[in-house]
Amino acid sequence: MSDLHLVSATKLAEMVRNREVSVVQIAQATLARIDAINPKLNALIYVNRQQILSDAKDLDAAVKRGGSLGLIHGVPYTIKDNTSMKGLPFTSGFKPNHGNLGTYDAEVYKRLREAGGLFIGKTNLPEFGYYGGCEGHEYGAAHNPFKQGYSTGGSSGGAAASVAAGITPLAEGNDGAGSVRIPSSLCGTVGLKPTAGVVPETLFPNRYHSFLFHGPITRTVADSALMMDVWSGPSDADPKSIEKPVPSFVQAIEGDIQGMRLAWTDDLGTGVHVDPEVLSICREVLGDLSKLGVIVTHATPKWEGDISQAMWNGLWIPAFAEVYDLHDWKGLHGKVDDYLIEIMTTAETTTAVDVARGSVVRGKMWDIFTTFMKDYDVLASPTLTSATFPHGEFAPKWLHGKTVREQILDWLLTYPYNMLSNPALTIPAGFTSDARPVGIQFAARPRQDALLLRLARNLEEVRPWANAYRTI
Repeated sequence: MSDLHLVSATKLAEMVRNREVSVVQIAQATLARIDAINPKLNALIYVNRQQILSDAKDLDAAVKRGGSLGLIHGVPYTIKDNTSMKGLPFTSGFKPNHGNLGTYDAEVYKRLREAGGLFIGKTNLPEFGYYGGCEGHEYGAAHNPFKQGYSTGGSSGGAAASVAAGITPLAEGNDGAGSVRIPSSLCGTVGLKPTAGVVPETLFPNRYHSFLFHGPITRTVADSALMMDVWSGPSDADPKSIEKPVPSFVQAIEGDIQGMRLAWTDDLGTGVHVDPEVLSICREVLGDLSKLGVIVTHATPKWEGDISQAMWNGLWIPAFAEVYDLHDWKGLHGKVDDYLIEIMTTAETTTAVDVARGSVVRGKMWDIFTTFMKDYDVLASPTLTSATFPHGEFAPKWLHGKTVREQILDWLLTYPYNMLSNPALTIPAGFTSDARPVGIQFAARPRQDALLLRLARNLEEVRPWANAYRTI
């Protein structure tokens, strides 16, 4: 099968169960795809060919023995380099961590393994995943599969690029301000940030963060639902983890969306500049939503206070301060991005009062959001204010020369949902005139992850995007 690399995870798992293809054949096709395209993308930063083929043989042996197989038996997947796997590279893209190995298996990896998945490799990210790009001192830049020399977005840039390019159908990403949805938008993939606690998270030493998430990056909505079925459910590793909100995400995405109430907002109440072409492409989706029976209204939440500053002081700076004591940051110039060093020095002067003020704004956001959503099932917007831009540019051109906070946050319409801890999903909306992907974002109340996936599946049927991957 010449296009095995573009077969969905859902279909691959079915083919393996029906013995239409062996896992070794899948592994060989995956390795061939890596050889063909990863040198151009720099998406995967660790691949062990012998281990992949050995694991594939073991998975084939399980098929031959008969009996029950896991949900993703034989399906290739990747893990981001800041998610720990015992004994494998675990640098978080941070050059001073070169040679560091994971000391434990993250819960998301364990569940993928236990479900029969075929681990392929670890993916590229910027150092400590601190911004929405994928250029770092340790691994170098990952390239957008649709436009060489352009950003994949980040911080799960290698994950999104590898999925779009057909290396694997499934990738683990993680998301603190949009790091699943940013690269998914820029690379034309499906990216879900789940409700807090639905997928167990163990990214930072502090186990009580409510703005950090693991999320699936896929080419199809059904594959995102499949990955959520593998991942969701409580774990002792995460004290915030909760029971699965639906018995089966795969089953819950079936059905129409007739009568669903959707609010459309151009800028999610942030007041930031949105590229007119991006806005136009996303607005085109609204007509198809109306044809599907969705009741579309133009409405925007009215936040109180500066939510960008609240995210920065209340969540971003305190989270990065957790690794402050690991290094002499002022001595790392030339080995680490200066902007990351600036974040660490900002942590020295950010006070408890600053953090508390951010938390107060965040609390007001929750009240405003829950009141607003009494009238709607879904809140939609562009995922980002820009399509991808060239390597070497830290942010869209209209933010050049602004503060680090503004350059990191003020082109994202993703981070408000990290602050709110509710589910948010990006899917491909279309392409700019020069063939750069654009994503549209949908959000819902907590534990309504399946509703978002059902909406996206219906859109996928009337606005299919699968053929775009064949151009890569």
